[in-house]
Amino acid sequence: MISKKISSWLDKFHNLSWFALLLIGLVACEKNSEASANKALIAVTNTSPNAQPFNVLLGGINLTTSGKLGYGNTTGSQGNPYLQGVAGVSNFQALPDSGGPYVNGNVNLLVNKNYSVFVFDTVQSGQLKSLLLQDNLTAPPVSNSGIRFLNFSYDTVGLVPIIGTDTLGIYSLPYAGTIQNPSSASGFQNFLSGPYQFLIIIGTYIVGIDSLNLSSGKNYTLYSQGDINSLTTPLTLQLIQHN
Repeated sequence: MISKKISSWLDKFHNLSWFALLLIGLVACEKNSEASANKALIAVTNTSPNAQPFNVLLGGINLTTSGKLGYGNTTGSQGNPYLQGVAGVSNFQALPDSGGPYVNGNVNLLVNKNYSVFVFDTVQSGQLKSLLLQDNLTAPPVSNSGIRFLNFSYDTVGLVPIIGTDTLGIYSLPYAGTIQNPSSASGFQNFLSGPYQFLIIIGTYIVGIDSLNLSSGKNYTLYSQGDINSLTTPLTLQLIQHN
């Protein structure tokens, strides 16, 4: 028979074991909570016509584990283009299979904020340009869509939105590489929701783009890419739905 002293000791050991397991569980929950709280969301777009598909690394961690990012593509999906990374100052890289990174620099991402990174221009000495924008995804008013325009094609692009029979003026878009203050290009403007026709004006050329439908309450980036004289990477407008 087990003596009362040994039995008492076993009971204490049993209780201590459960207490240790409880502590481990609490520590794990706390770490998971901290990791969840210290996140930032980042969407990345490749608009460089002669770049290899590349992986996106943030703080040395590959965020594009489902596949490299090719030309004209954005991470995630329409309505949810964001990848989760760690907030704070981290190294950002756009890394192809061969050669060094196209983009290699530090970014400062705030906790629980959304960002878009556009990798653009033509590859020169293994390098590309990038533009980091913070995305304020406040829902537009009823029957409106939020939209911002970016130009990754030419020195200046004229953009004419048309809804129904109404022409909403001409927007002159400077080349993204000349933007000195990214916050000036971050905001979304409110437009009536619905199907739009867009005209792009480059010098004496006017290019019509097929209709794009803007849904109420959603935020979009509409950007130009490609070359009007290219057959393989022609001038197009691309739409990113952020929410």
